[in-house]
Amino acid sequence: MTRSTPVSASIAVELTLNLTGVYQPAIPMTPPSYASGGDPPEAECVEDIAIETVLFDTLETILPGEEAPFRDIYDKTKRVVTHNLLDGVDTSSKDVIRLLDNLLALVYREAEEALIEDAGK
Repeated sequence: MTRSTPVSASIAVELTLNLTGVYQPAIPMTPPSYASGGDPPEAECVEDIAIETVLFDTLETILPGEEAPFRDIYDKTKRVVTHNLLDGVDTSSKDVIRLLDNLLALVYREAEEALIEDAGK
């Protein structure tokens, strides 16, 4: 008789977040000076940042004769397949919204910088 033993492990994975937001360009100070009633300058920013998709790439073996346009650059017998972790998920669910908000909070500064960079293109 074999005994079952509980086990646990941790792995690190990389996710790609596709984001949206509303870009607000920088606004220079309006004369007269701010101290004399003018408007202060405002830095560029992005508002209403949201995560649209959460992507995860896997490698799958290419079968002989199979078309494979997205081959892995290191292993030509594999192809990269991208999965959206939000496929089939009710993104209006309170728990999903909380999860996405928590994820966005962890990377907010990087998300804002990426969107500002994209707006400048």
